[in-house]
Amino acid sequence: MRTSGLVVLAGALCLVAGCGSAAKQATPTVTVTVTAPAEKAAQANGSAPSTIGKNLDASDADSTGTAAALAFKQPLPALVPPDRAGYEYAGLEVRRCFKTIVTATPISIGWGPWTLTYKNGTVVESATSWSADHFSVPLYPRDRRVRPGQCVRGWIPYEVRKGTRPTSVTYLVDDGDPMEWKIR
Repeated sequence: MRTSGLVVLAGALCLVAGCGSAAKQATPTVTVTVTAPAEKAAQANGSAPSTIGKNLDASDADSTGTAAALAFKQPLPALVPPDRAGYEYAGLEVRRCFKTIVTATPISIGWGPWTLTYKNGTVVESATSWSADHFSVPLYPRDRRVRPGQCVRGWIPYEVRKGTRPTSVTYLVDDGDPMEWKIR
């Protein structure tokens, strides 16, 4: 009984593989595409992350202009270290320019729209405890009003775990499209 089962199985495999056939059968070609998680997210968004330093169009319901993540530095030297052990400061230099402002309500800028993202999906927001006296770089303004034609530039500090490095920067305002720059 056992032998006949093997003969039937061998016959079925031979039939599928084309054993004993005089005509040569074409072997199908299979192509497999593997997409990394970051690429999948970029494809879902319809755009791939830009490189640090590149200006991107930044338009929302209230304004038009550009935004750019100009530089990333870790560690960002500080006169006073973060309060938490095992952490250090990282810094992101950013610039936001306003071409037009289409609302009667004044627009304020701040650190909130700028976040760091890690390979594992962790998102880090800007530091919440800070003093301008702690850093030797000009900080990006917080809660500052802007006008058409104005550009604002500066550094945003983040408390990050030592030994880790983010993979990207995201700029996202409430009613605008997210913009992303890849950190190398």
